Amino acid sequence: MTEVLLIVVSVLFIASLGYIFFGQKQAAAALPSSSSSSSVKGELESDTKARARLESELERKRKELDEQRSQLQEVKEQLKQAKRKNYEQKESEKGEKELARARAEVERNASTQLEVVRGELAQAEAEIARLKSEAELGRGGRRAPAAAPAPAPAAVATPAPQQQMSAPASDLVVTATTTVTPVAAAEPA
Repeated sequence: MTEVLLIVVSVLFIASLGYIFFGQKQAAAALPSSSSSSSVKGELESDTKARARLESELERKRKELDEQRSQLQEVKEQLKQAKRKNYEQKESEKGEKELARARAEVERNASTQLEVVRGELAQAEAEIARLKSEAELGRGGRRAPAAAPAPAPAAVATPAPQQQMSAPASDLVVTATTTVTPVAAAEPA
């Protein structure tokens, strides 16, 4: 846009200069020599005024063009900064999402391992209770099958972990408790 305007102003300037130089020669040739000197002086003064006016207009247009160029450069710089901030923000959000996913995965793995350990603990307690009952039967001689050893506690108490982990709100955490009752040995040894 500004380049086109500059070209148009330049063409008009050249056209006016051509008119000034070539128009004066034709006008001087057409007028008689005695009256031509006074009219030529008047035309020269008006031509110099027109030239000065056109030059001042050209200079004004150049200043406007330079100003618009500087504004364009400022806007380009602002655009670059905005793009850079946008990219950095997306990268930081991506890092946060990856961290949240990794945390959720670690918590899921920990929950799974905890459930496996709880199941093994319940099996071990059942085995201990069974072995105790067999030992009591072996020590006390023959007891009646109705006299079974004391049943294991209804709920297996597990120690609370040192650090409580919390899952993100979007993940479901399943906790399960198992109750194991030992089977009494029906047949005496």
